[in-house]
Amino acid sequence: MYSREDVELALEGLAEGMSVREVSEMVGCRESTVRGWAAGRLPRSCTGAPPRGRIAPLPGEGGEGAVTDEERAAYEAAMTENQLLRAVLDDLKGEGCAPRSISNRRKAGFGERLRRETGLPLREITAFLRISKSSYEYQRARLGEDRDAALRGPGELAVTDVSELPAAGRKYYLSPVIDCHDGPPASWGLSPHPDSALCDGSLEAYLDSLPGGSSPVVHTDGGGPYRAASWKGICSRRGVTRSMSRKGMSPDNARAEGFFGRLKVEFFYGRDWKGVTLDEFEGMLDAYLRWYRDVRVKSGLGYLSPAQYRRKLGLAA
Repeated sequence: MYSREDVELALEGLAEGMSVREVSEMVGCRESTVRGWAAGRLPRSCTGAPPRGRIAPLPGEGGEGAVTDEERAAYEAAMTENQLLRAVLDDLKGEGCAPRSISNRRKAGFGERLRRETGLPLREITAFLRISKSSYEYQRARLGEDRDAALRGPGELAVTDVSELPAAGRKYYLSPVIDCHDGPPASWGLSPHPDSALCDGSLEAYLDSLPGGSSPVVHTDGGGPYRAASWKGICSRRGVTRSMSRKGMSPDNARAEGFFGRLKVEFFYGRDWKGVTLDEFEGMLDAYLRWYRDVRVKSGLGYLSPAQYRRKLGLAA
């Protein structure tokens, strides 16, 4: 019923910190099914795979016979597929979409990124993405085009949320406002407390950055700071239309969740934060967020950074 790709995507998602619910929604299966896969109860399509967390030896290693060309080719193909799955998963998590919904346009965008990062030949990438070479080339020629650019001006729709970043024995809370036009953090605040002052401050900073007379829609989850009188007052006073996720539906705010996922992988995880003060941590985080906005390229923007993309459209100097 489920392919090997479905199972591997699910297991990779769990390994990267996604919840069982998020993984089940991404793959399109029940949560109980995902729990079963995590416990080792795999479908027949995966029963020949090596145990998760280990790299299986090449057939014949350890004195049990020579490796044939066919066996080596099969092993290398499996390793290539795993490499591709990891890269695709990163983008899927970031964009909040299910694997079955990937368009040919996005497949071409994935493919170009994978060609640069892995050096794999085009035939392997198109076979993995299940797209013909002619369709791939057609879409690749149009990656730099934004067919919907004329329908979007920046400052019309934004999302915001709060994420915990424990470092140096303390807990810090980040509250960014993400502009949905091109995905950069338009404003942000950091505090030891996830309170209204933090959320209100980042919203005010975002609104201050917009042209006079702007009236954006700002989407949030159902957290306390977004139901507080101070938040409602800012929105009412400054012409903001409030939008809120349904109860228990974190995918409603997928743009914010995807941003936090990328930030934690690229900036937070894998670093030793011992002895780092709040001022030092805030400075490092500020530098990352500015790099994300001004330098980091996105495939969906034709491999431009958000700042470069806006300049290309004549929306920024």
